[in-house]
Parts: sequence; structure tokens; C-alpha cells
Amino acid sequence: MFNLFHNHKASFFVLTLTLLICSMTATFTFNNHISDSVSILFSIMLSMLLISLVLALLWEKIEGICNP
Repeated sequence: MFNLFHNHKASFFVLTLTLLICSMTATFTFNNHISDSVSILFSIMLSMLLISLVLALLWEKIEGICNP
């Protein structure tokens, strides 16, 4: 687990996932229109960032396997 945090992309992935969970929790908890709009916007942006990080990590693993 500690080797995971030596990779900057992996630690950024964990941070993004944590922020996404917090944003979704704020969306479901508060009933204010403005806070719902902002947290939904952040959830969408963080989801796109999370997908791109997964693709970058996958690409890095594939390059590591193919180019020893």
C-alpha cells in the first residue's frame, strides 16, 4: 500500500476519489439549489478527471509490460 503513494498519479487518484465521494455526499445531504448545482458540477469534473487518471495509469502499466 505504501508503494502506491510513491507514484504521484496513484496518490492523485486517491485524492480525486476522496473529493468525488465528498462532493457526492454534499449533493445528497444538502437541499440548497446553489450547493447542489456546484457539487454536481464538481462531481462531473472529478469523474472525468478520475477516468483520465485511470487511463493514464493503465497506459503506464501497459508500457511497463511491453517495454521492459
